[in-house]
Amino acid sequence: MPAGAGPAQTCFSRTPTSAPRRVSLRELADLGSTADAERERARHALLEREAVQANLECELSGHRSGALFPAMSGDRRTKKIRELEAKREQSADELQRLSIIVGDREEVVDSDGKLPAGRRRWNVIWYRHPADRRGR
Repeated sequence: MPAGAGPAQTCFSRTPTSAPRRVSLRELADLGSTADAERERARHALLEREAVQANLECELSGHRSGALFPAMSGDRRTKKIRELEAKREQSADELQRLSIIVGDREEVVDSDGKLPAGRRRWNVIWYRHPADRRGR
């Protein structure tokens, strides 16, 4: 063993069909980071889906009012509205599924271990000073 290194820390895990087995803390940390990575991907998908949902709502209201593509025939407009409503329902279902996975958005840790509040502060600093990024 290297100097200063003690025995590996472990804890016990029991599955219903097996005897207790030793699980290293490293394995537990890997499981946690996998879950965090999944939540981070789900958070990004949730943000994207919210943007899609807002766009669908806007397009749907434009078709309903006739302001969007005013020369479109009535049959074609009705068909387009039905398609958009179906997409909106699918999008709402996906939003609900992703919301369950993500939970509280402010608690989703990114791959660098930062929370959204910390990333916002960094982004303000980073994008406020573009000359510094170019090496000036």
